[in-house]
Amino acid sequence: MMRHSPVSTIMLSSELPKALDAFAACFDLRITVFNEKGERIITGGAQRQIPYCRTVKGTAQGLAACDRSDRTLFERARAEKKTVSHICHGGLLEAVHPVYAHHVLCAYIMLGQIALSGKAVMGKFAGLLKKKRTYSRLEVNSILNLFEILVHHIIDHKLVRIRTDEKYELVMEYMRAHFRERLSVADVASVAGLGKTTVAQLFRTCAGKTFKELLIDMRLDEAERLMREPGMTLREAAFKSGYDDPLFFSRTYRRLRGMTPSAYRQKTAAIVL
Repeated sequence: MMRHSPVSTIMLSSELPKALDAFAACFDLRITVFNEKGERIITGGAQRQIPYCRTVKGTAQGLAACDRSDRTLFERARAEKKTVSHICHGGLLEAVHPVYAHHVLCAYIMLGQIALSGKAVMGKFAGLLKKKRTYSRLEVNSILNLFEILVHHIIDHKLVRIRTDEKYELVMEYMRAHFRERLSVADVASVAGLGKTTVAQLFRTCAGKTFKELLIDMRLDEAERLMREPGMTLREAAFKSGYDDPLFFSRTYRRLRGMTPSAYRQKTAAIVL
């Protein structure tokens, strides 16, 4: 079962549909934004479902299977905090990337309707895919790399964001400015004029996380940003993101992100512009 973050109002930039439409048009694919509950928020105006998908979803059984498939992928993306992909029940490839604002999960971006070369789709509706453009595995990898670039652009430029409590905004602004330092919950509480217990509850209410969890998220996210920079060593990335001990950083990263820092760097090397 999917767990939902205590997110407030999701706000979308007017630039978001343009970015989605441009990407989808380049590859004849469908790209959609869902909220943290898995409910569709926006699909670009020019991005219609292909006849195959419309027909499959035209039956109650097919619609239910599509919904289960989507939610399974959302749950994986939430758990792994990265782009995940699979072959859906209809035989097409789908990918999902989670979107975080203020280190709170607020949305998912799904890329779908990707037909693979050499992979036969079985069933009575398979003929509807005959005119669908197909992609080799190598081409799909390139598309997924570009998809990650698009998502990073959406996040970095706040094309998807949330409206939250003013006190929470204040303490998060302070944390973003000082997370590389030795920071305590007392430091953060004093900035907002709140007690430690009150600010701890504020984190739980607005982010569903503890102060420590948010602090670690900030440091690891910054480390990932640095590791995507050409010429940046892993040791430098650790120090500049608030870790005095590179070995402790490596262990923490592996425990929480499911891979080593070096593995992350290798994975993202192809998408560094």
